[in-house]
Amino acid sequence: MRLYRRPGSDIWYADFIGPNGKRSRQSSGTRDLEAAKEWAAKAAHDSWRTRKLGDAPPVTWDHAVLEWLKEFGSARKSLEDIKARLRWLTKHLTGMKVADINREKVRELKKLRMAEPLTAGKKKLDRRCTPGTCNRTLAELSKILNYCEANEWIIRAPAIDWCDEDESDPRWITREEAARLIAELPPHLASMTRFALATGLRTANITGLKWNQVDTARRSAWVGRRQTKASNAIPVPLNDDALDVLAEQKGRHKEWVFVYQGHQKSAELDRLHGSLTTAAWNKACARAGIEDFTFHDLRHTWASWHVMNGTPLQVLQQLGGWKNFNMVLRYAHLAPGYIADYARNASAAHASRHKSGTPEPEATNEKRPQIQQVADSTGVVSGVANGIRTHDNRNHNPGLYR
Repeated sequence: MRLYRRPGSDIWYADFIGPNGKRSRQSSGTRDLEAAKEWAAKAAHDSWRTRKLGDAPPVTWDHAVLEWLKEFGSARKSLEDIKARLRWLTKHLTGMKVADINREKVRELKKLRMAEPLTAGKKKLDRRCTPGTCNRTLAELSKILNYCEANEWIIRAPAIDWCDEDESDPRWITREEAARLIAELPPHLASMTRFALATGLRTANITGLKWNQVDTARRSAWVGRRQTKASNAIPVPLNDDALDVLAEQKGRHKEWVFVYQGHQKSAELDRLHGSLTTAAWNKACARAGIEDFTFHDLRHTWASWHVMNGTPLQVLQQLGGWKNFNMVLRYAHLAPGYIADYARNASAAHASRHKSGTPEPEATNEKRPQIQQVADSTGVVSGVANGIRTHDNRNHNPGLYR
């Protein structure tokens, strides 16, 4: 075993043989050489006992969580959501040795999570935890246990039986339902709802939007890479509805676009919590006669309206900032016209004309460049193929509530 310091660091590291027989390098977490020697001797001893006698080091769940948060927590975008799931797990695992968390314990946690009701704020709802929510909790458990395995605190992380998620169609509402909902919402939520329906931005991007990300003169806004789920910057064309909302927010706060009663504190809380599906939201939905609808479903609604109005799926992917085209295909069934022109290829009349050599009537867009088809059908004009995106907002997604 040897102790060493990495270039540019005052922390001592230990190099020794781990429980799996392979070389292990771990941080002592201290700048004091004597303390590092004491720690390294104990770590080497625990490693030897684990390797030779099968004893696991007495690392608790609480200690493992804290160590993971110190090492990786600051780099996570959804840190508050992660902490909420870890708090739920800690409620059931506090003080427990990670070596004792076996597959049977994982199954027990899965049953407990699925049996719990969903909550809105501090109020329990009549709906149970969904398979997706349960899987996200199990993912945090898996993350910590794999971290323990990597640090050789356990020999192997237990297998996890994931829930089968229901891949149902995205939830969306009609324009009439949207108008009813907006009329029932408190002013600050109504403004954010209108902006979400006009831009399709995610919840955190709306609550965290700053005035230096908005250029009303150019009718555009932007979201940086570090603020997006897919880690890619999103240009946001602003239509008339979005500009109307921004005009109403002017002067409410010098930095944040959307605040509650003009206070930055509420904007900060919204960004931390990452959700606007609050008690006020659920009550407004109930008054508007809308069931099982969250603030994030406004993004699904925006995308659904786009597809039904003829926006090509490739353009929708750019507007929504999706990295994976499969995410956009969830809305394809709302636009049968997207493939309707090809349906006639299987018709008997088409086959007979083709066999006899009779030329087909020229389709409307048949011999035109693909870039022109995109431009004509969406209002995104010239230069999509070259990465230049401008927008005619008067013709694109016109007034939603007028």
